[in-house]
Amino acid sequence: MTASWGRHGAASLIAAASLAWGQCTPNADTNVTVDPGRSDVQAPIHTSNWQAQTFTATGSGCFLLGQVTFNVKKGGNNQGQLTNLVVEIYNASGGIPALPTGLGGSATPLASASVLPSAISNSYTDLTVTFSTPPQISGGSQYALVVHQTGGTGQAYYQLGLDDGNPYSGGQFCKSAPGPAWDCPGGPGGGLDVRMSICVYACPATGCTLTQGYWKNHPGSWPVAGLTLGSVLYTQSQLLSILGEPVTGNGLVSLAHQLIAAKLNQAAGAPVPSVVATAIAAADAMIGSLVIPPVGGGYLHPSGTGTLTCTLDQYNNGCTPGGPGHCGEPKPCPSCS
Repeated sequence: MTASWGRHGAASLIAAASLAWGQCTPNADTNVTVDPGRSDVQAPIHTSNWQAQTFTATGSGCFLLGQVTFNVKKGGNNQGQLTNLVVEIYNASGGIPALPTGLGGSATPLASASVLPSAISNSYTDLTVTFSTPPQISGGSQYALVVHQTGGTGQAYYQLGLDDGNPYSGGQFCKSAPGPAWDCPGGPGGGLDVRMSICVYACPATGCTLTQGYWKNHPGSWPVAGLTLGSVLYTQSQLLSILGEPVTGNGLVSLAHQLIAAKLNQAAGAPVPSVVATAIAAADAMIGSLVIPPVGGGYLHPSGTGTLTCTLDQYNNGCTPGGPGHCGEPKPCPSCS
């Protein structure tokens, strides 16, 4: 995906290719043309100096925020002391970001990414950041782009590109202040705004299936907070650790990967044909009280789990005859022969 700025200075993100289940589309946009002079007078980003821009997601319904593009530069006479720029998304309300734990508050980010200093220019330039786990956001709701670094000094800092001549009605620029609190300074145009935009794609549709790879990388889309595999109840964090566990010859792990996905697809509203329901019940019976790695040390030989694993894999890929299709582009159907 690439960033493109229109003839009125408006930012839009254009999808160069389809994502796994849908098209990435432009969403909230602050329409800001950067004024370097106005940007330079704001407190630089280092240590406890954070900066933010609140924005309102446009449209309605559920979206996954795939990318954010914003204007930024690095500065100072001792840039060797720069640490990675941390880029995060938080909830916001009334133009004010939720106060992060790093500033003495209690809010945790919906998504986080890290950018090397070498990837950032010494002049105000648009930077696109992709979230490996896109956060789920809602059209009409307000959120905040928050950027900071864990180190740096007054001689090793970052600055966001902003202006006071393009007031954005969906949010505003803010910077950290003693208190702890956010300070959202005004300007001649009514307020300061960062040049930024976001790129979103639709949340997966109900009634179709998704693979274990999707569920592993999108915990924000899970319809439940835990699942029972065999006779053992697992939390979401434990299930994510299981999905990240290499199979390495353990049939219990490969079966669990597909069973987790099948149960999440069922919980999300995908129909379950009788052959799949039978396979799910048989998988639970086979697992029994075994605790799946890395949570526990359970083991099953692959020769005993292969058929059930493949049946569930076919379902998760939308390949079960008479069953639901895959939520996005058609997937290759696993062969169970």
